[in-house]
Amino acid sequence: MANLIQHYEKYDEDIRLIKDKVHKIEYSTTLHILDKYIENNMNILDLGAGTGRYSFYYGEKGNSVTAVDIVPKHVTIMKEKLMKNKDIDIDINLGTATDLSVFAEGSFDVVLCLGPLYHLKTQLERDKCINECLRVLRKDGILAIAYINKLFITTTLIKDDNSSCLNENFLNKIIDNGTIENYKDDTFLKNAYFFLPNEIEDYLGGFPTNKLEHVGTDGISVILNDMVNELSDEEYEGWMKYHLKICGEPSILGYSNHGLYVCRKK
Repeated sequence: MANLIQHYEKYDEDIRLIKDKVHKIEYSTTLHILDKYIENNMNILDLGAGTGRYSFYYGEKGNSVTAVDIVPKHVTIMKEKLMKNKDIDIDINLGTATDLSVFAEGSFDVVLCLGPLYHLKTQLERDKCINECLRVLRKDGILAIAYINKLFITTTLIKDDNSSCLNENFLNKIIDNGTIENYKDDTFLKNAYFFLPNEIEDYLGGFPTNKLEHVGTDGISVILNDMVNELSDEEYEGWMKYHLKICGEPSILGYSNHGLYVCRKK
């Protein structure tokens, strides 16, 4: 985990979700889905908050938000943002997704886990994360989980480096194990875990939850990166309407880089 923290200390996470048209799709789609379930008076835990894109969005809408991230740089950035807008109710904390012992059982109406599951490579860590999310969530509360798709990762690696990646053993390990152990010393990939869409449904179905939504938040947009970024504003609006209409279609979930699974605690 130390290597992963070092990766994010050097990476500009603050701009990731807004840096171009393609990246905005993940952010806009996630908010489009979450806004169906999050009311302005709800108490939210934003776990793996990054630099606070979602925390400040909901804080500005009047929600009480607790933001937790494992990267000191991200926590510093969020605190600097909060100093410029002290009227927002956000409590910012340095912490991990697998230990929420500082929070009481049933403390939150909503738990957003929109990043941590990417980086929990063992079953034990992932189980701890989900169990902790559900412990601090009230009965009937909303849990939103983001994940990265195995099929997008394999397709992207082949597209960018087919000479190295068109290797049956390499690809089978990603599909079978959900991990990449050694690829060009890429810190992110070496510290990541990936799901198939049906795997995330089966996995979260094993916890006391009821599924509400499952969408691909990027859809095929990342694969069509140049085309989407070159759309006019009017064309982009049309693309977004099309994307939002089909982003929950099960047959194409595997195209998307990021998936979003929203469920309700039983």
